[in-house]
Amino acid sequence: MPLEDYYCGDEAFARFASIPDPALDARIGDWDGWGGLVAACRGDALLARVLLRVIGAGAVDWLGTCPPVLDGLSGAECLGTAAGQARLREALMRFPYI
Repeated sequence: MPLEDYYCGDEAFARFASIPDPALDARIGDWDGWGGLVAACRGDALLARVLLRVIGAGAVDWLGTCPPVLDGLSGAECLGTAAGQARLREALMRFPYI
């Protein structure tokens, strides 16, 4: 089954994205690339927050790659459909982060 079939839902993703993280909040406030990341996420600030947390400052570039976890799609391609967004979000929730 594709990863999106395991997606735990938008509410769970919103909770995950909203985990308090003062260091991440400070990073967002100080980083001049934040607006570009949100734009690359089609205005989805919660997705941008998770991407910055688990991928880092290279998140915009990462969206253009096809990591194995996305089964041949790029992160940017995933943003084009509801199923793709579910795939991307589920994948990101499974990434380890510090």
